[in-house]
Amino acid sequence: MKEAIINDIRNNIKKVIKQKYNITELNELGGYQNFIYEGQLNSRKYIFRITDNSHRNKSELREEIELINILVKNGAPVTKPVKFPSLDYVEEIKSDKETYFVCVFEKVKGVNWNEKPQSDENIFNAGKALGKMHRIVQNTERNFKREAWDKNQYLQIAKEVIPDKSIHNKLDELISRLNQLPKTKESYGVIHGDYLFCNMLYDGDNITVIDFDECEYNWFIYDIAVYLFYYILGGDPKNIDIEPNEKLFKTFMEGYKQENKIDMFWIEKLNEFFRLREFILLSSIYRSSYPDSLGKWQKDYIEVTEERIRNNIPFVDIDFKKLYEEI
Repeated sequence: MKEAIINDIRNNIKKVIKQKYNITELNELGGYQNFIYEGQLNSRKYIFRITDNSHRNKSELREEIELINILVKNGAPVTKPVKFPSLDYVEEIKSDKETYFVCVFEKVKGVNWNEKPQSDENIFNAGKALGKMHRIVQNTERNFKREAWDKNQYLQIAKEVIPDKSIHNKLDELISRLNQLPKTKESYGVIHGDYLFCNMLYDGDNITVIDFDECEYNWFIYDIAVYLFYYILGGDPKNIDIEPNEKLFKTFMEGYKQENKIDMFWIEKLNEFFRLREFILLSSIYRSSYPDSLGKWQKDYIEVTEERIRNNIPFVDIDFKKLYEEI
């Protein structure tokens, strides 16, 4: 989020939100692509998410809220959108500089990922929650007006921000391969799009899924790939630890299979979807940090990822088919 937008929200939009929602105090929680406040009304706490219209339009946000409401109605552990009296789920607020949209969610019990070590039960329940979310989407007849995976903002700008043109060719090849994959009701639909540990709140062993901002049409296996991707990548991109991530995969998929099934065909495609996430993260790092503010982790990630991509080396050498057969 641009500094000018952040300042506009702090200096102007915050006041309007307090007046519109009759909130006396808003506490800033930060944010990356959206700006987040926490507020309280009649002893109940709410999360206020502010989105500028260069990031999402009103229609996209309405569709996101509709998806979440369907998930809530069917018992998925997700944060519930809130509609205040005489207000919409998506409220439009204008300043002299920008147009913004405000969505409100219930404040749920739980802490962020960095406040609690992840237990096997958390990982199992994350898999179970995702399986349930996918099953609900597979069983709904609604068509959501959200973009398809190949319109992802980081894929769209990848060739502009990634300097190595040979990497561009590899991206074209990947997109071409993915576009040949089947799209059935069981394999393709609206997904979370950013299903990783930091988009969950943790209450003991239980989890609540948050932040559906990246929801999109994609293969369901991509949500699974994203969750695994960041654990596998870990704190040192140059040294991936195989054994604990084999255990994590089995624990996560045991939870998933309690709620839903996924064909082995897609498990065998995991490295293709890891590659998709590699490109998205690579593009994100180049856009946000390159070249002046790259930390060691980002530099290491760029180095090893581009080496893998150039030489067609899979993200990780794990036999996911064998592990899945053992569950």
